[in-house]
Amino acid sequence: MWDTTYACPLRCSHCYNESGRRPARQLSPADMLRVAGALIDFGPRVVALSGADPLSGQAPPTASST
Repeated sequence: MWDTTYACPLRCSHCYNESGRRPARQLSPADMLRVAGALIDFGPRVVALSGADPLSGQAPPTASST
């Protein structure tokens, strides 16, 4: 599970990440690409991306290929 950000305007009571209650920290796009590259090199069968509200105005992730 990769929590890409805690930046979220919502405070959902069911959210285990406690989004909105922690300082909003996020990797730069370059750092995210480095992490993604390391994950690819590791070769996991599944990587789950999580974190924040996808419609909150954050920059969308770039397209990926498998």
